Amino acid sequence: MKVTGTKCYVQIEDDAGNIARFDGEVYFRKFCALADSIQWIRHNGEATEHDRY
Repeated sequence: MKVTGTKCYVQIEDDAGNIARFDGEVYFRKFCALADSIQWIRHNGEATEHDRY
């Protein structure tokens, strides 16, 4: 798993090559992501609701 991002979003790439991006903000050296803001940058196969968790 690879986690990258900026002060406005975090991007997560899993071992299968799927990439999801979450919007959020940095607070006191921590990142608070908004779960409803998920954007699939790349997803292999059909993305289901289960993939969000």
